[in-house]
Amino acid sequence: MRLCHTLLLLVLTAAPAGQGATAKTIWLAPGRPSWKQKGSQENPFRVASAADIQWKLDNLDRLDQLVPTANFLPGVYIVEEAINVGTRISIVGSGFSETIFRKSEKNRDALGIFQNNNMGGGEQIEIRDLALDCNRRTRLGIVLYGDNITVRNVHVYNHVNVRDEYGTWLESFAILLSNRVDSFLRHWANTSGALVENCLVTDFHGHNGGGICIAGGEDPTVAVGIVRKCRVIGSKTPVIPSGQSDARWGVGATITEGCTTESVAIGSYVEGGIGRQLIRNNRFLNCESAGVMISLRVTTSVDAIEVRNNEISLADGGYGISAVNNGKLNGTLMNLIAEENRITRRARKASADWVNIFKVPNLTLKNNIYDATAIGRVRGSRGYIGENRSEDGLWVTKSAQLKTLKESTTNQLQVVKTGAATEAAAVKKGAP
Repeated sequence: MRLCHTLLLLVLTAAPAGQGATAKTIWLAPGRPSWKQKGSQENPFRVASAADIQWKLDNLDRLDQLVPTANFLPGVYIVEEAINVGTRISIVGSGFSETIFRKSEKNRDALGIFQNNNMGGGEQIEIRDLALDCNRRTRLGIVLYGDNITVRNVHVYNHVNVRDEYGTWLESFAILLSNRVDSFLRHWANTSGALVENCLVTDFHGHNGGGICIAGGEDPTVAVGIVRKCRVIGSKTPVIPSGQSDARWGVGATITEGCTTESVAIGSYVEGGIGRQLIRNNRFLNCESAGVMISLRVTTSVDAIEVRNNEISLADGGYGISAVNNGKLNGTLMNLIAEENRITRRARKASADWVNIFKVPNLTLKNNIYDATAIGRVRGSRGYIGENRSEDGLWVTKSAQLKTLKESTTNQLQVVKTGAATEAAAVKKGAP
């Protein structure tokens, strides 16, 4: 009998530590901590500070690919410093009107409410069903580095721009998912699997950034991800510091689809290297500067950007779709497709370009509808221009294959009157 027990002990000892193990689930609620609390839904761990939350998260076993879940019951959680989520964890609230994390008046830093504490990042991180009240104490809601990160059903509000120690204004992000730094090679590495879905951003009290972004930390590395069905609502009366421009933007990712931005300067802003990008089926409403702004850094490398089937509404002047390469025809942006978009204006006092394309080597521009009072400009580019019609049906762009490079001052986009315009003029002329 003793031999059997010895053999059994040897088998258990030799078995992998994670074999048969299950990820742990704990429950937390606002309140005063006590040793009597068990972390169950009926008797949750009570937490009164970011340090209390951090202690409970740090004690969760994440070895052997386990992904534990921390459930936060309804209530307001006051946090005086950033919460380091680490890696492989699900942080789940009870709905973004029920579970609220609020930056304390005694905030110790301007860091995000949820973040990785180092750029080595993590993997398999999920944050969902909660709200983040930045309480005008931080420029960041969620900042996470790594692979396979999901943020879903999260509301971020009351974030601001802050200055660094040199007095420079820093860009704000409600939600930022980025690639990570390889801890062994000590350089940025490409990442993938990022998803931000069904999130809401409101009450950004700043002038630079403020929206949702999935982007690479350093060119030419990339963070591949999707922003889907999100909404970013800007302030109708933004506070722009003296000497600063209005650079509030809404969303940006490898794929941006089904999103809505309202009352920001730029609906979707692209400046970094992402290989290929798709912007489709979005509504960029009441934009102060541009619906889609593509202004690439010299160090980036972009194969193709597709802008398809978006509704773009300018507040007045500005650009519907603007794409400016970095000064050379064979530069960063190789292919641009702008197709089946609708560009309109709410007011018609300032000058506006429904499209502004500069030095794109392979352009496809067709089947767009634009406000008749807006101008279209294509300069220094090659590619194909098809029919694009004014919203009133009176004007259409002339189809052209752009084979010969023109000087940058020549507009390659030609507009002619449609048959409907000719008929309308004839009717008017013959009217009694």
